[in-house]
Amino acid sequence: MPIHSLKDIESKEGASSTVSGERIDGEKLPTDFAGIYHEKQIGSLCAVHALNNLLQAPLLNEVGLAEIAHKLDAQERLALRGTGLEAESANVRADGFFSVQVITQALEHLGLSATPIGASSMRGVAARPEAEVGFIFNRSEHWFSVRRLGTAFFDLNSMQPRPRVLSVAQLSETFAHAAAHGYSVFVVRGAFPSVQIERAPNRLKAAIDACTAAGGAPPGRPIFDAFTGHGQTLSGSAGGGAPAALPSELAALQSTDPELAAALIASMADAAPAVVKRSAEEEAADVRRKRLERFGAK
Repeated sequence: MPIHSLKDIESKEGASSTVSGERIDGEKLPTDFAGIYHEKQIGSLCAVHALNNLLQAPLLNEVGLAEIAHKLDAQERLALRGTGLEAESANVRADGFFSVQVITQALEHLGLSATPIGASSMRGVAARPEAEVGFIFNRSEHWFSVRRLGTAFFDLNSMQPRPRVLSVAQLSETFAHAAAHGYSVFVVRGAFPSVQIERAPNRLKAAIDACTAAGGAPPGRPIFDAFTGHGQTLSGSAGGGAPAALPSELAALQSTDPELAAALIASMADAAPAVVKRSAEEEAADVRRKRLERFGAK
């Protein structure tokens, strides 16, 4: 599950972002995928995308969120009796990144609440996330949302070219992964806006099928199976046999940037036959090539 913003990737690699070989350009890519609303990344506006994807409609924008941010700044400065009046905003940056306080207030204006999953009132949610409607995740200054539509959950990360459908098992694994890798998770509750696709079971089924056919993991397969299948594993077996060793470069990357490693493994799996035996040198070369492709490097 990629968690980087475009700013993060560009600052590290000096190149534009791609995921699985597809360039993520929210200004050019459509927001509709088989009836599911899915904004793609523009600059560092991931908070805007996460909210609109969660709400399944373009109800918020950076201008409205900036107004909320400036009101929060004014309240904070008043509480400090004017101290820090000339300080930079603590709630919005020039590149469009917003704080959790802005996201929380924006949802409150729409009759929704966002509560940290660690709060006492949220006890038990991580064990049964399928009982909820929506979540917002954050890590490394990137926000993204997961939303239930009808009986299906969808990962609506703006850094992905399309939604990913999640089974209950995949949703539970998403939470386990989040807990293990330092994500902040917020449970969103309240009267969500009505979504047309929820009133059309046939359209919803078609959307699930489209997400799966377009490259999402089919229901029943763990969402993080990039680490445990397709002929390369970190802890499981490849093709039902003995564990296959990862290239040292990719194994090292997994310890420092597990999400990028997952994306690279998934990309390699999509491009190669299910069972292919290659030398360690060939594997390492493929990792380097895929890494360059991911960041759009020449």
